[in-house]
Amino acid sequence: MHTQSHQDNTGLAAPHLALSRNVARTISHELSRTLLAIDTPAQVNTGSREYHQAEALKAASDVAFQFTAQAKKQAKRKCLGHLIASLSSSKEATSE
Repeated sequence: MHTQSHQDNTGLAAPHLALSRNVARTISHELSRTLLAIDTPAQVNTGSREYHQAEALKAASDVAFQFTAQAKKQAKRKCLGHLIASLSSSKEATSE
C-alpha cells in the first residue's frame, strides 16, 4: 500500500515540476518586458543570477547618492540592466 502511494506521488511530481518551470519562465518574461518598458537598461557583463541581484541592489542604493539627474538616470539604467540579466540567468538555469 505504501509503495503504491509513493509511485503515485512520483508520477505526479514530474508534471508539477514542468508546470512550475513554465510558470517561472512566464513570470520572468513578463517581468523583463515590464522592466524594459520603464527605461532602456544599461549593458552589463555576464554573471550569475546572484551576481546580478547584488549589483542591482548596489545600483539601486547608489541612486540616492547621485546629485545630477543624468547620474541618477544612469544608476537606474544600471539597476534595470542587472535586474533583467538576473532574470535571464534564472531562465537559463531552469532550462538546464
